[in-house]
Amino acid sequence: MAAEAAFGHTLYSLSTAKVNWDNLGRVARAAVRRNVLVAIGQSSSSEQPGKCVSEVRRQLRDKAPMELSRAIRAVKELSDLKLVRVAGHTPKPKRKLYELTPAGRRVVEALKPLHASTDGETK
Repeated sequence: MAAEAAFGHTLYSLSTAKVNWDNLGRVARAAVRRNVLVAIGQSSSSEQPGKCVSEVRRQLRDKAPMELSRAIRAVKELSDLKLVRVAGHTPKPKRKLYELTPAGRRVVEALKPLHASTDGETK
């Protein structure tokens, strides 16, 4: 409460003790990675176990438009950070389906206050 009164900012407590702070920082700094990670974590409209990159891009089209290459690069970076993994493939055309790892879910939980306050920001 003192920080809010003094600086006008609300501080959120993180109950995610097992968050990798380095990964959280990498995702929080990059709006594209942050938006892609949150979009992968949201439920899919299809019966597939995850989401393909083009579906993520389509989902973000209105609030954070981006080229397909930026979305693909963000998914690769998130995969390298072990925040998403391949959950399967679509039948035809064959595309990789991605889902959050447990570490990715913890990062999304920690980012909820930040994502809500910067919704739609693209840098």
